[in-house]
Amino acid sequence: MSKTAIINTVDKVWLYLGDHGKTSINTLLDKTKAKPELMHQAIGWLACEDRIKFNMRARTVYVSLSTHDTKAYKRNQILPPCCG
Repeated sequence: MSKTAIINTVDKVWLYLGDHGKTSINTLLDKTKAKPELMHQAIGWLACEDRIKFNMRARTVYVSLSTHDTKAYKRNQILPPCCG
């Protein structure tokens, strides 16, 4: 597993959340076809950069873009997550 693979997964996750909003981690895994270990590393990366937020409903964890990133995404001012 390389840093490049993690960065590619970060980009997939960020773009998927921008397009679809709040999503469960299981759905992210299914829709992005990412390996679970890469998905968890990508989510950790985005969380450390305050690019995503977490919500829990019942026993399911959901993630969504931060307010700042949601606004930037909607204005088509897409910031590469690993470069911002």
